[in-house]
Amino acid sequence: MKYVEKMREAFSSGVKSSPYQYSYLLTATTLLEINFREIVLVFNKDYEEEASQFLHEIRKYYIPNKVIILRKIEGNRADIDDISTFVREYDMKNGKAAVYICTNFACQLPITTAGEIPKALQA
Repeated sequence: MKYVEKMREAFSSGVKSSPYQYSYLLTATTLLEINFREIVLVFNKDYEEEASQFLHEIRKYYIPNKVIILRKIEGNRADIDDISTFVREYDMKNGKAAVYICTNFACQLPITTAGEIPKALQA
């Protein structure tokens, strides 16, 4: 947070005199301050319907600071693993599709039914 404060302080006079020229800076510093939620949905071809139900339930809520990552396992790996290596650690739970909701690099226990989503998103 000190980094964000220093950036704002360094550019404050310019922002005050001409804020429209600093819109990206203001957006970037705001994004650095908020806590993002990473929602990792892990499933395979046998659980595509459940994955769709999870997504439907998640999208009912306005959460502007969320990132949803779909990890569709084919065989023993998922294509997303090559792009986002941290998701390799998230797997299906007891052979079922699972959702992991994470904030500040800490995840809740995996969810295996869409009915659990509302409570988990409010935590």
